[in-house]
Amino acid sequence: ALRAAGVDAVVSSPAIRALRTARPIGEAASVSQDVDEDLREIDFGRFDGLRFSTIARRHPDVYSRWMASPTAAVFPDGESWKDLRGRARSAFQRIVATHEGRTTVMVTHIGVILAILADVLAIADDRIFGFTIGHARVCVIDADGTPLVRAVDLGGPLELSEA
Repeated sequence: ALRAAGVDAVVSSPAIRALRTARPIGEAASVSQDVDEDLREIDFGRFDGLRFSTIARRHPDVYSRWMASPTAAVFPDGESWKDLRGRARSAFQRIVATHEGRTTVMVTHIGVILAILADVLAIADDRIFGFTIGHARVCVIDADGTPLVRAVDLGGPLELSEA
């Protein structure tokens, strides 16, 4: 789907699953793949790698607060939403500045994507989890000038031109 978009650059989270997604995109576009540490998912701290059911069983109070208000959760020995949002904002601004005027694919995670969308659309923290984005889906942000969200959660053929 991205082939027709004329990809000029690919920047990925360091997570293996992101790198495995970014590699074929870069290869299809004949561009190298860069890694940006700030595109990594939120640091779940001691919860990293645990299933939701395990967290709910072992830490019911933290789990219930997390489910009731995801952006207010602070993971033990991990990050808060505020930490993630600041990191994602910085990464987005840096990548846009570095690749100005170029079609750049950022391969990252739901938390980072939602944090970037929250910033671009000025969505309050307590509202950002009002929608979700599936795995291996595409969001399009035109970042030439004031960022403009053109699409969220695309999964079929990609059309980047204006209607």
